[in-house]
Amino acid sequence: MASLQVSSRARVGFATPLDPARGTLRQAHRRRGRTMLPPRAGPLDGIIGKVGKIAGTPLNEGKKKFAQMQAGDYSPETIRAYITDLTDRYPVVVFTWPGCPYCVKARRLLAEVGANYHTVELDKSHSLGKAIRAELGQMTNRTSMPNIFIGGKSYGGCNDGPGLVSLIDEGIIIPLLQRAGGLNAY
Repeated sequence: MASLQVSSRARVGFATPLDPARGTLRQAHRRRGRTMLPPRAGPLDGIIGKVGKIAGTPLNEGKKKFAQMQAGDYSPETIRAYITDLTDRYPVVVFTWPGCPYCVKARRLLAEVGANYHTVELDKSHSLGKAIRAELGQMTNRTSMPNIFIGGKSYGGCNDGPGLVSLIDEGIIIPLLQRAGGLNAY
């Protein structure tokens, strides 16, 4: 069983106990008596971060158009109202594709910091999910998932836009969650 856990942790990119970049969050985990370690950046995270900086470029505009084509005929006003309703109703909303490794990582990180979040899995609603993705592209300039909203504002994905990992590393996530009312009480 222990070897399975080690290989599983290595596969999803958990930090090693000596990882100095995660010291602050690691110390918080220890204070709370948690044993799971926060994820460390994987080999593709640097590339993903660079790709995330394409907002406003012709490539990003192409991605947004492609998402709209996939969504087909939908009412942008209705979908935007639906997204706004969700982000107003819940302090933290995570739009995901199930099975997406960055979505899994983001949800795990949110749980580790004690966030109370609402998940919207886009592919379960088929055409509605594609329409939500297309409209998120128009609203936030990003079509990739996850798309994380805290207090009604998009903070990007797991590693980009600025991204959940950056918010945690910079010590910003807890105050954001507190202001939004999205932090579980222990």
